[in-house]
Amino acid sequence: MTTPVRDQTVGDYLQALASTAAVPGGGSAAALGAAMGAALVSMVAKLSAKKAKAVGDRDVLTGLVP
Repeated sequence: MTTPVRDQTVGDYLQALASTAAVPGGGSAAALGAAMGAALVSMVAKLSAKKAKAVGDRDVLTGLVP
């Protein structure tokens, strides 16, 4: 049985992705890339909401993230 992607280390996942095995494939790589992008957007929204210049946009910024 293979280890689910979410339970693998980054190194193990990359090694599996570079192998000749059919899985993991492009779909999981794309999903991981999208998830990392979403996490970065969340980080920027949280950091921006804390800045004094963001007073007018604070509600919008905090509404973007849980």
